[in-house]
Amino acid sequence: MGKRGFTLIELLVVIAIIAILAAILFPVFAQAREKARQTSCLSNMKQTGLAFMQYLQDYDEHFPAMTCADSFGPSCQEPFNGFMAWPFTIQPYLKNLDVYICPSDPDRACFSKCGVAGGYEPMLLAAGVRGAQATMTPQQCAQVYPLSYAANYYLSRTSHSPDRRPPGGMPLATIQSPAKLFVLSEYGKGTAPWSSTSYGTYYMIPGYNSGSPTGRYRASSRHSGGRTWNFADGHAKWYKDWWGNSDAETQEHYRRIGILWNPFEE
Repeated sequence: MGKRGFTLIELLVVIAIIAILAAILFPVFAQAREKARQTSCLSNMKQTGLAFMQYLQDYDEHFPAMTCADSFGPSCQEPFNGFMAWPFTIQPYLKNLDVYICPSDPDRACFSKCGVAGGYEPMLLAAGVRGAQATMTPQQCAQVYPLSYAANYYLSRTSHSPDRRPPGGMPLATIQSPAKLFVLSEYGKGTAPWSSTSYGTYYMIPGYNSGSPTGRYRASSRHSGGRTWNFADGHAKWYKDWWGNSDAETQEHYRRIGILWNPFEE
């Protein structure tokens, strides 16, 4: 008696079952993969937060230079004044550039404000970054110094003085609610209202450029509709994102859920 093979109908049923199983399982696998990336990003956030705490212990409880106004002051369009920004000053405590990279961030462009007046090339050259040149595009800057995270620019003294002086970070003693005040979070590459060039930057506050669908804030909502944060008391946490029609509307939401940026606010 000869062997009986599959009929066409039976084969099609098997293929249909496999397709259904794949449709069910593939999103689950994708979610599991993204969850693992989120966990890795949260670990990065925890490590960088600890590096900030170590820096504070060594420098009279003052934060490092946090914004371009610290390093290219008194305006971000001025020549480099020698104040190195936080991605360089906390690196000796990390000894690992990979900690600056979110695994869900293909751009890694938060140190890419290059090719413009007051661009970051002089700081990259001063830090001796391999591959840095006097003139680079934002994409080239992101390649030589990849960065997925941005610090709270309200932790710069220039953010609280009318003439943007003195440069450098705020003292730890000014922080009224350390468990609520964020130090670092995720940020991305996008356009800003004053520029058609797409780039990132290493300083921000919640909702910074969130009013635009192509803005940098929305571009950095990388983990299941949210992002990771670390805070001035040392803890790190994921929060779901939300944005309104303006930066102010978005910021009010974050204030309501307990994420602050002004060190004087309780």
